[in-house]
Amino acid sequence: MSSAAAGSYRQLFLRSIVFRQHAARLRGKSDTRQLLLHASLATSVAAWDQYVRLICMEALSKVNRSADVGYQTLHLRALAQLDIRLSKFNTPNFDNSRNLILETIGFDTYNYWSWSKRAWPVVAVRNRLNEILKVRHSFAHGSQIPKYSWNTDSMGNVLLSSKCIRETSAFLNHLAKSTDRELRKYIEMTFDVRRVW
Repeated sequence: MSSAAAGSYRQLFLRSIVFRQHAARLRGKSDTRQLLLHASLATSVAAWDQYVRLICMEALSKVNRSADVGYQTLHLRALAQLDIRLSKFNTPNFDNSRNLILETIGFDTYNYWSWSKRAWPVVAVRNRLNEILKVRHSFAHGSQIPKYSWNTDSMGNVLLSSKCIRETSAFLNHLAKSTDRELRKYIEMTFDVRRVW
């Protein structure tokens, strides 16, 4: 079972797959192909951004104890603080996402944001997430796309490929699933809440 935030993430994420699939049907390095791959990356990042926002709201709602008046006061204060944090949450990079979750519910994602399937320690995950955000930021604001190992072809040209978008998709999916799973465990153990999601 997964959170409602994860369900919303998947719905938005499916749009990124459509862009990538349309791009894959085009041959060569056409501008249209690159535009579709950029749209796919931007939609994937938007899905991650939405997930982080929604999981914070959902987690906070799961620990609400409406029958306990003293606790309810603290909960309302936490909700007000979350609204302020969300209004300032503009870039869902590693540190911003981690801090938003940590400051909202007290759960530190750091130890859970590694990727054992790819043998990526937390530092590699941090670097990749931040690189993805920098690439998305560059084409969203019309600046030159930064060059990384994952977005450079064999000739040294910076471009997005269906392969790098698939890898980015798998990476963001891993982060969302890992966060969902570990945050559920944290809420169950820390707040004694059963069937969180």
